[in-house]
Amino acid sequence: MCTWKITGEDDRLDYCPDHAQKTLIYARTYTIGENYKHSGTNQLIFNLKRRTTASQGALYHKKEAIRQFADEASVFLSRHEKSRQLCLVPMPSSKIASHPEYDDRIEQVAERVSLRLRSRATHLLMLEAITNRQPSHLGGSRNEVGASMKINDAAIEKYDPSSVIVIIDDVLTSGAHFSAAFKHIRSRLPNAEIVGLFWAKAQDPNFTTPSEGTFLSEDLIDF
Repeated sequence: MCTWKITGEDDRLDYCPDHAQKTLIYARTYTIGENYKHSGTNQLIFNLKRRTTASQGALYHKKEAIRQFADEASVFLSRHEKSRQLCLVPMPSSKIASHPEYDDRIEQVAERVSLRLRSRATHLLMLEAITNRQPSHLGGSRNEVGASMKINDAAIEKYDPSSVIVIIDDVLTSGAHFSAAFKHIRSRLPNAEIVGLFWAKAQDPNFTTPSEGTFLSEDLIDF
């Protein structure tokens, strides 16, 4: 069982310094520098990020991680702000769609969640990769994130202005991906309400004291 939290002033996100004034929600804690044996969450994230070219056995565990992420996010979202419509926006892959290592894991999560929430949620691919880059967890530069994606005009046209946009990603580390996605969407939808939903928040035990965040009760979250 996971406990959802919201980032606060004590959380250091170098590429999203104003995150405490936004709504960034996460369920688990992923420990940087440790392998999959360190914790259940490290194992889940390891499985989720397996390459699409991995063995069939490894891809089975990847699919199971996608399913669990979607299930946990669905349960959380189904309990909050039941009167609001949600527009689920997956973070784009680090590779363009034609690349052999293109990974649509977050798109699959968003689609599964929207199906679980039925009429209350839709999912739109508002953002798309336009260049290939090294994933951040494999050493890619976070300064390249914003330039590697663009708005999908066709998806933007389908957006219902009454919906809360929920940007979905797997791990919140520096906030670079969320910040870039937020800016792209806000440039086209200046009045949209935008929040971030992550399966895990990264912590580096060698350099930071991990924040406990703010626990979310059913009457605390506001989006």
